[in-house]
Formats: sequence, C-alpha cells, structure tokens
Amino acid sequence: MITRPNRLVLLLLLCLLQFSAAAQKILVNSFDGLFELNGAPGECTLGPSIPYCDNNEGGPISSIALHNDILYFIKGMTLDLYRAVLGSPDQCQLVARLPEDENGLHTQYNALTADLYGNVYALSSSGQLLRYREGDAEPTILGKAPVGSGGDMLYYKGDLYYAGITGDIYKINLENPSVSSKHISVSGFTFIGLISFPSGCDENKVYGVADAYTQSQLVELDLDNKTYSGVVCTLPILALDAASVVEDGRTAGVLLDSVAIEPPCGKRSTGKLQLHAFSATPGPLTFTMDGRSNTTGYFDAVSAGAHAVRISNAIGCAVDTSIVVGNGLSTQFVVSKKNVASCTRPDGELSLSGVTTSYFP
Repeated sequence: MITRPNRLVLLLLLCLLQFSAAAQKILVNSFDGLFELNGAPGECTLGPSIPYCDNNEGGPISSIALHNDILYFIKGMTLDLYRAVLGSPDQCQLVARLPEDENGLHTQYNALTADLYGNVYALSSSGQLLRYREGDAEPTILGKAPVGSGGDMLYYKGDLYYAGITGDIYKINLENPSVSSKHISVSGFTFIGLISFPSGCDENKVYGVADAYTQSQLVELDLDNKTYSGVVCTLPILALDAASVVEDGRTAGVLLDSVAIEPPCGKRSTGKLQLHAFSATPGPLTFTMDGRSNTTGYFDAVSAGAHAVRISNAIGCAVDTSIVVGNGLSTQFVVSKKNVASCTRPDGELSLSGVTTSYFP
C-alpha cells in the first residue's frame, strides 16, 4: 500500500523521469561500441549498443560530439572526422581530415564538441584547437591551448570548457586559445569525457567521466563555483568519450536567438517578423504572438508597436518576451542636386535624405 505522501513523491519522480527522457540524449562510447545513458546521471544505466555507421573501418570511436541527431566522431587514432545520422547508419560519411600539429607531427584529437549552430570544434592532446563548418574544404586552425586535451570539451552558459591532460578543467578563449585559463583544479580524477545533463528548463548539470580501470566514474562538476564533488555513480564500461544534446550550451528550455524585422514602410501599413529560437528538447517549437501560433516563427501583417511573444516546446518549457516594431524608412525624401553631371562633366553631386524610426527586438 502506498500512503498519500509517498504517492506524491512517486508522482514527482515519474514527472522528473519523463522530463529527463524527453529532454536528453546522452551517448557514451567505449571499445565495445556506442551506448545511450538512460535515466538520471545517478543511475549510470546503459542501453544496448547503438549502430551508428555501416562503414566500420578504422577501429572504435575515440571522440564524439552530438548536435541534434547528428553524430560527429573520430575513428581510432586517425585524423578522419565522420558525420552520421543517429538511427540511419547508412548515412555515414567522412567529412574532413583534421590537420597535423604545427610541427607536422601526427596528433590525436581526443576532444570534440559542437556549438549552437552545428560548428564542430576539435582539440588535440598537444593543444591544437580547430573548427570545422559544414561545407568547408578543410578545418580552420584557431590556435593552441596552453595545455593539451585529456579527453573532451563542451559548452556551458556560452563558454567552452575542456578537460586538460593534467586532469584540471580549463576555460577556452576562442579569440586567443593561448591565453585559455585553468577553471577548476582537480586531484584524484582523470577525466576522459564531459557530460552536460538537463536539469529543469533553464539549467544544465555537468559531469566529468573519470577513468576507473575497467569502469568509469561520473563526477559532478560545479562550473559556476569552480569546484567538484564526489562520484555519483559508476558506468560498467571503460568509456573513451561522451556527448549529449545539450553539450552545445542549450538547455531543455527555450532560447530566443534572433529576431528579423521588416517594419511597416510607406503605403505598407504592416510589417513582418521572423523569430529564431533553440531548444535541446526534441520536437518543434510553438511560436505565439498576438493570439496567432505556428511552428515556423514567421509572422506577417505585424503592425507597429509592442507585441507579446511566447515560445514553448514539447515539455512545457517556455520563454516570454516583448518585441517592439517601429516604422521603417519614410517615403518622404529630400533630393539635393548640385553640379549635375553631363556629357562634358561626368562627376556631379547628389544627396538623398529621409526620415527613419528606430526599431529593435
């Protein structure tokens, strides 16, 4: 028999589990294959091995990154970067060959991640940092970090972090990687992977995957307060790397990224809006403005003035904001002509002025 307080606790746990299942996808790779981490991070339960690529040349995966349902990975000790679609192992292809280090020596890129826009970052054990964008002929070398990678990196609240070969956690300066700084001093653990796990709509928790001989330990990292706690659970495999859908810095909630406005102008009494937002939660976003809703973020017939906007996802997380639309360029122009050009005098002078009204999201 379950008493009423216990039933409430059980319902709360069920809600949390449903939230986690909807918002997360966490992958861990080992010599035995690619696995999905199920449940909360304190459970360390793995699902069955996931087929990811019909082309199995080059040995096991050494480094992985995840962006939506796109898996990027490096095979074995090679410099080959692959792109695969989860659930479609036939859609697996080599997209780039990563460069050797500045001395022309072979280096291992043992840290991969992706940003909000799907750009892939790789960091080598010698500290060389590069970026690959879809369609680029080759990756761009961004510079060299002061300490080589020990095994992984990820985004957290807009900043990029990596586990150093020393075991410490470093914060990367993308403008100048050479001045990247130590963020957390760590002793007793060697992190070979970093995992970001959704915690509510607007927060992520970060865990280091530490080498524990034939197993791996999950250690909670507090990047905000620059500290770490003990082992929360143990994986039954020796992990080589880990990745999640929120390693790009997104949360399970909604992030409004940009607003493009075509304001009312002249005889056109209304304007247009295009909203762009992110969420790590699978499924389309719902955009609502002035009682109108869609999943594209596009609205026409938008009048000048303030408009309340709400963007929500499949698990109920939402962001509310207000967008102010002003009038565009006036059709009332003043044209001033001086020394009008002619066949005998090709250089004339002309000035054009109008009235504009500022507008901003």
